[in-house]
Amino acid sequence: MQIHQVLSGAATGDAVTRIALNTRTILRRYGPSEIYAHHIDPSAHGFALPLDTLPPDEHPDDVVILHASIGDELVFDRLADRTDRLVLAYHNISPSEPFREFDPSFADLLDAGREQLRALVPRVHAAWAFSTFSVEDLEGLGYRGVETLAPLLDPFHLDDLHDDLPYLRQIEARAPREMVLFVGQMLPHKRPDVLLSAHHLLVSHHRPDAALVLVGSPRFPAYYRQLASYAASLNLPRVWFTGAVTDAQLAELYRRADVFVTASSHEGFCIPVIEAMAHSTPVVSAASGALRETIGSGGLVLDDPTPERMCEAIDLALEPGMNSRLTLAGRRRLREIDVPVAEANLIDFLDRHL
Repeated sequence: MQIHQVLSGAATGDAVTRIALNTRTILRRYGPSEIYAHHIDPSAHGFALPLDTLPPDEHPDDVVILHASIGDELVFDRLADRTDRLVLAYHNISPSEPFREFDPSFADLLDAGREQLRALVPRVHAAWAFSTFSVEDLEGLGYRGVETLAPLLDPFHLDDLHDDLPYLRQIEARAPREMVLFVGQMLPHKRPDVLLSAHHLLVSHHRPDAALVLVGSPRFPAYYRQLASYAASLNLPRVWFTGAVTDAQLAELYRRADVFVTASSHEGFCIPVIEAMAHSTPVVSAASGALRETIGSGGLVLDDPTPERMCEAIDLALEPGMNSRLTLAGRRRLREIDVPVAEANLIDFLDRHL
């Protein structure tokens, strides 16, 4: 039995790709297993193979696992008419509305992804998602019997990296006092605009020297310019848009941060909040999507994440006593998302369905 995985895109550092790589280690206990992708970043050429080299469906007992996070017509066409068993790993597909203003083509891909998943219902032999929020999303598309499995990701994977002392000095220069950190792509549904507004309130009324560090690639230049212009209009000299960073730099940012914050309106799991907890960084978050489920009792989770409420929560989290309590709460939460447990649950899923 061969068990291959298919992704729309593969790149080193990408969460979907990292999960697929860790999953491949488990799958190779069952038989030959490779990762195939439509779009392959140069960084992934060592482990991802072109989609057009996916072996033909000659044996009905073979399995293809589709990691779904966006629409991809070529991937859909390759998998829709095969006769081997199709298993779905659902990472969640964001609603298209926040993206349409900045990139209508990308918004169309998101809409197409949901329609493609709906069309694949009769083909899918078994499915899992990384949160009950995503399970419910799939149920809305017609799926039944979807299981919830924690993502196969080690939140401590940055621990063994060497220190990047020059970058640490740059961080200290940019954030000499309190440092509030966000990690994620600069996308509309991540709501960095809310974080900028909350930061304006924080420095105006509570902590004048606090810094807000926003880490992530500016995928849509027009949106990025809009954010930078908004920050400039609020006269926020200690806002730092870092752009993309290396893993070593990200580790330094997590270690230095006093609070991690996100106001995202849609998440299928949210890896950065778990990484923040692994670095003993307290978490303040919106309750949207799967964020409450991901964080559990490990942070401050706000049902109504207005700038005013986010400001109040960040200010509270920066207080020494609360900061320590949130740090301990985050570490306790990590013990509930243990990697060996996630591996055992995936193996149990595979044993029952393959």
